[in-house]
Amino acid sequence: MNLSLASMDQKTEQGKNTCDQCGSENLIRDYETGEIACIDCGCIIDERVMDNKSEWRAFDWEETAKKRRVGTPINYAIHDKGLSTTIDWNKKNSIMGKLSSHQLMELQSIRKWEKKLRVSDYSQRSLFRVLSEISRISMILNLPRNTLEMASVIYRKTAKKKIFFGIPTDHIAAATIYTACRKCNIPRTLDEISSICNLNRNMLAKSYRILLKGLGISILPFDSRQFIGRISNILKLSVKTEILALKIYEAVKKTRIISGMKPNSIAASTIYVAMLMNNEKRKQSKIAKASNVTEVTIRTHSKRISKELSIEIGL
Repeated sequence: MNLSLASMDQKTEQGKNTCDQCGSENLIRDYETGEIACIDCGCIIDERVMDNKSEWRAFDWEETAKKRRVGTPINYAIHDKGLSTTIDWNKKNSIMGKLSSHQLMELQSIRKWEKKLRVSDYSQRSLFRVLSEISRISMILNLPRNTLEMASVIYRKTAKKKIFFGIPTDHIAAATIYTACRKCNIPRTLDEISSICNLNRNMLAKSYRILLKGLGISILPFDSRQFIGRISNILKLSVKTEILALKIYEAVKKTRIISGMKPNSIAASTIYVAMLMNNEKRKQSKIAKASNVTEVTIRTHSKRISKELSIEIGL
């Protein structure tokens, strides 16, 4: 039998707090038989308990969320969280019969008013525009779903506090995406996001600082190890070279030469040194493009790293 002791929220939800006979609060539920029984006296309190759990098997959180009885999970990337209804564009009715021209005109009118009502006021329209831009940028950057959800939640908080004033929508969306990447440890730089979104880097950095100050949050800087893995995947390097680059980074991190260097610059330089040590050839231009730094930066930092660690390589 699938028995579980009743918690206080379960008792309130089922409407039974104590035993009617002895007044005991030690109740137990059997969802297979739909009964609530008292542990102390054995009295059956209720015989029609509703089981709110899923009736399907699920092996992870995402699968469980998809198989809820109460509908689709909440989607924060949509302005109405995905809880509204939409009218299908199908031109057939429920019995697969074609609609008349008059019915199609009525359906078009209903669809138009339904779309207007979903974004009826200014705040809803603003939320719709920014979240749409966040989704677009996320798609361009090929970000995972949890990062998009994080960015959407962050923007909803900023909209509630009204911390952005006079800043364009695309800068707000890009700053929110960058904040979400930092919180989810997704290696993306301001330079990369501003370049892809064709935005001014300084304006984007200003929007990011306004966001952090407005929400009162602090975010740790990126670790170069995250960029090493990403750059290695883009360049399709061997596992041996990637591991060597990580070892070089751990050795360099103990010195002071990385002070003031950007995480992606350090990653690109350690990868370049590791490639030369393993005779794995890639053009500097490809490394620079993958890491979003210049070739001069890679050569300069590689020389400093090899000199500090006494590594003899031909640069």
